[in-house]
Parts: sequence; structure tokens; C-alpha cells
Amino acid sequence: MNRGFTLVEMLAVMVILALILIFAVPAYTAIYTSIRRDNLGGKITEIEAAALEYGEKIKDDIKNANNQCIDITVSDLIEDGYITSEDDVDAVIYDPTDNSPLDGEIRICYCNSDYDIDAHYYEEFVRSKVYHEGDVVEYNGSLYQCVIDYSDGSGINGTTGGKRYFELITC
Repeated sequence: MNRGFTLVEMLAVMVILALILIFAVPAYTAIYTSIRRDNLGGKITEIEAAALEYGEKIKDDIKNANNQCIDITVSDLIEDGYITSEDDVDAVIYDPTDNSPLDGEIRICYCNSDYDIDAHYYEEFVRSKVYHEGDVVEYNGSLYQCVIDYSDGSGINGTTGGKRYFELITC
């Protein structure tokens, strides 16, 4: 008596495996993307903490600046020893979502309302880019924070999002 599988049994197994893949791969991709976004948020928090430390050191210079704010780069913080570079050659921190350098700037401001320093990592607003909740952009000299994200985590497209998805950051 032959103990092999029939063609129908093999096809049934292949269909079940295909269904598992159809449902598992998107879920895995969404989880992986979420983890990378969380990692990016952690790096930005680390950069802003280093900028606050730097800002406390030069608080009087910031208070006396024209608009009570100064902009610095990530490489400035690395070169001054406030944060460690992720590259042996270049002073850079990498974005875990796409492995590109975080090349935005950090705006450090003196806030008269609470007599303290505030820091925000930001990038220039680009209409074709997708933004997520918490992202900070500069538009016409002011900083705006994205305050909403789609439930699936796909982000807000700058072209369609408009200002209603961003709030002005006031010190």
C-alpha cells in the first residue's frame, strides 16, 4: 500500500500556507515599520536631550540672540561631544526607517514664559514627504508638529495633509 499524499491533499496544504503568508507578511511589515519609527523617535529624543544640555551651557547667548533661538546641527552636537556618532568617519546619526543620515537641525530657544530652554529636532517641510505624529517641520520660519497619524501608521502626505494636521509650536 502506497503511503504518499494525494494531489488534492498537497493542493490543500499549499492553499493554507498561501493564506497564512497573505495575512502574516503585511502584519509583520506593519510591526517592523512601527518598531523602526519608535527607534527613530528614541534617537530624536536623544538628540533633543543633548541639545538641551548644550542649550543650558549657552543659555545667556540664546537669551541675547535676536529671536531668542539658535539652530544647530546634529554634527555640531557630535563634534562638541554631546552625542556619539554612529559612523567612524563622519559625524552622523542614521535614521532607522531608511538608513539615511538625520540631517535636520535642532532649534534651541529660550522660553520667556517658563524661563527655560526648549529644543526641537526639525526638517524642512516637503510637500511630497509623508509625516507621522510627532514629526516637526519648519515652514516659513516657524516650527510645526504633526499631531495626527492614520490608524494604520501610514502617515500624512504633506501634499494632502495641509495645516490642519500640524500645530504651531510655541515655546
